[in-house]
Amino acid sequence: PVSLQLLVENALKHNSATRVNPLEIIIHNEGIDKLVVRNNVQIKMQLNSSSKIGLKNLNERSRLILKREIEVLENNEEFIVKIPVKVN
Repeated sequence: PVSLQLLVENALKHNSATRVNPLEIIIHNEGIDKLVVRNNVQIKMQLNSSSKIGLKNLNERSRLILKREIEVLENNEEFIVKIPVKVN
């Protein structure tokens, strides 16, 4: 749950959203062992570039707990993070 919250907050922090150009955040599963959070890219004008410390911390937690890393895919249209999940 904390991972999802961090990724949604990250999307809101780094992207603009208006009624005309809404920010779309989609959360879905990929197979049985990954959760995917994707959003359209509408970068806010920022004075400082992102350090990506939140993603680094999320990846470190995933490596420590699940022995697997997150996947980050980024282009001009979409930002996608795939989080491994524990399968019982």
